[in-house]
Amino acid sequence: QMCIRDSINAEYGAGTNKMSWEDFLNNSLIGTGYVKKASIISLDGLVCAQSPDFTLSTQEIKDLLAAFSDYSTVRSRGLYINQIKYFVLQSNDRSIYAKKSNTGVIAVKSANVIIVGYYDETQLPGRASLVIEGAADHCATQTH
Repeated sequence: QMCIRDSINAEYGAGTNKMSWEDFLNNSLIGTGYVKKASIISLDGLVCAQSPDFTLSTQEIKDLLAAFSDYSTVRSRGLYINQIKYFVLQSNDRSIYAKKSNTGVIAVKSANVIIVGYYDETQLPGRASLVIEGAADHCATQTH
């Protein structure tokens, strides 16, 4: 799958241009101010883009991919992201919401990628959710 050719269609004024996954991560997620760190992962487990200090291990990616179909296990065990264990609040075949103290992660699966966003104690979980869910919706509507 190769990270969907390493780009996504992005709207710029009246035209549509290709945007790299790194640009998409920085502009559509981190740039909003509601998501502190993020990672974009293809459905076959390749990292398309990630924040420098937000690295998911191979095992964390494998567990994350499995979590979208094995809800009870991820809810009982929790979810490790960036070597931190999070308590899973909600999980289904599209979204996983998890938190640790006043921070949390939200992972949303689109048709072609999983977007994982981290919010810290200075950011509102509801706003982070809107940004990450919206970014996944945008990815789902793109043809690559």
